[in-house]
Amino acid sequence: MSKHGLNTKAMLILGIVFLFIIQACSLSTSDNQALESQVNSLQSTVIAMQVNVAVQQTLSAIATPTPLPTSTNAPAPTPVAPTITPTPGPSVVTEDTLCWIGPGGRYEVVSSLKNGTQVELLGKGNVSGWWVILNPRYHDPCWIMQEALRVDPNTNTASLTVYSAPPVFKYPPYPYPYPWWHWPHPWWPTPTP
Repeated sequence: MSKHGLNTKAMLILGIVFLFIIQACSLSTSDNQALESQVNSLQSTVIAMQVNVAVQQTLSAIATPTPLPTSTNAPAPTPVAPTITPTPGPSVVTEDTLCWIGPGGRYEVVSSLKNGTQVELLGKGNVSGWWVILNPRYHDPCWIMQEALRVDPNTNTASLTVYSAPPVFKYPPYPYPYPWWHWPHPWWPTPTP
């Protein structure tokens, strides 16, 4: 077959497919018009029913007499003084300090905190003398010494969560007695002044 014959057959098939598509679209348009007219008539019926119910409710409300209020000698209500519950303010760091993963120097330092920094108090540690706060820099819990934090006196510390100290991370043993960066090595001579 020639190249020209294939192109002609392909064009003929595409033309027939295109005619079927156009025919299908025109059928769906008439179906859509019939469906649209059914929806419109259904909407009209619903609106008429709603109007009928509204009219009946209005007529029944007009026909029912409303009783007039009668005068009774009821005692005057006694005024009640409102109770004011003070809301606790933020806790404030009172000195430049560090914030640890756990209570003390055996744990990794998370960040430092400046004097006057306001922090959110999350709880108290199970080790006395430690608070657990929300780290303002990294937004995760960290431990701070009790002396370095001023807690608002309105804070109910009895209802705070008690945090347990996490396990202490232990570094693996070195293959030789001292790491290469440790200064001075015991076998190096000590400098004399």
